[in-house]
Amino acid sequence: MRILHTISQHPEATGSGIYLQAMLRQSRAAHHASALVAAVNDNTLLTTHQRADVVDLVSFGRKPLDFPLPGMSDVMPYVSSRFCDLSLGQIHRYEEVFLDTVARRIDAFAPDIIHSHHLWLLSSLIKKNFPHIPMVVSSHGSDLRQFRLCPHLCQRVLEGCSAVECILSLTPAQKEEIVSLYGLDRDKILVTGAGYNSSRFCLAEKAPPPPIEITYCGKLSRAKGVPWMLKALQSLNNVDFHFHLVGSGSGPEEQECLLLARSLTSKVTVHGSLSQPALAEILQRSHLFVLPSLYEGLPLVVLEALACGCHVVTTELAGAQIIADAVDSRLMTMIALPRLHRIDHPVAEDEPAFVAAIAGAIEAAARRSLDPRSIDSLILGSSLAPFTWKNIFAAIEKHYYGLL
Repeated sequence: MRILHTISQHPEATGSGIYLQAMLRQSRAAHHASALVAAVNDNTLLTTHQRADVVDLVSFGRKPLDFPLPGMSDVMPYVSSRFCDLSLGQIHRYEEVFLDTVARRIDAFAPDIIHSHHLWLLSSLIKKNFPHIPMVVSSHGSDLRQFRLCPHLCQRVLEGCSAVECILSLTPAQKEEIVSLYGLDRDKILVTGAGYNSSRFCLAEKAPPPPIEITYCGKLSRAKGVPWMLKALQSLNNVDFHFHLVGSGSGPEEQECLLLARSLTSKVTVHGSLSQPALAEILQRSHLFVLPSLYEGLPLVVLEALACGCHVVTTELAGAQIIADAVDSRLMTMIALPRLHRIDHPVAEDEPAFVAAIAGAIEAAARRSLDPRSIDSLILGSSLAPFTWKNIFAAIEKHYYGLL
């Protein structure tokens, strides 16, 4: 097949970017031809080899798109705009440049199928203008959040997305959310999940504690629960630990996280953004991984951490629960979410209890991680096999052929 992949974000820096990279890698392994249309801020270079045969980049920060790249989350790991803040003129220019770029690539590449990412403006724009090309759209969760936060853009999104032939959802709960928000036929929404790179994220020998090596990887933002996690770590008196803070953000939320991290003094290493190989090395020597996110699709980094032999502490998110149901119950500790307003903002009076819950879960998981028998490599490998990108892509590829 000839597959055109499209994403309106930087194609490397987020979970959806990792998903996209996996689709390109597996497409090439299956001998399909791939083209990619993606977005970057001006003068941003791609840091990893793109596995598409052809790559077109829409550049923000210079005319006509003289504003930062809009992110699907309000806090991105790079300088970004928020869709809710864009003027109507900026939205028009956004659509014009993307449409011109996609049209030129379709004319030159002649794709059999389009695989777009996010049920949002770009996917809608492409389907409206190229209705004759079968289209698959992967929803990553952040698109559903934007749909709620930007009601003035919903009709633009629905105009094209309602005609998409196949939508890939991360979880059954997300499928129901798509049906509810977008009013789409549930039969066209397929739960295919997401995966991890099993050749990169795998077991390696860990140094015995103490200290317990604890890692977080993700955006430095409140939506990911990072400030409350750092406060929980400050309160730990019974755990000899060293904490690895991996990721970046932007604006006041990133600064809040970095200020809290500095209070851990010698107990923390702030790594910033890391490549996937560098992240794998840290996870392979870590005993414990923490993801206190308040809103998430299917957290790929939890799969990566488990594959590297980490015990995991995470909030009770639908995607995390799917992973927890597949692995040994001793490997994952779940934390109840606080009450939320505006999707991912805790109610203030619930914050102290949330901090205490994270601290208690870390202590319990740290104790379990001391037992080397808690991880059986054969059982772990078997449990995670359905989540490898090879198996995820095989399921998606069947839907490609089904549309053709």
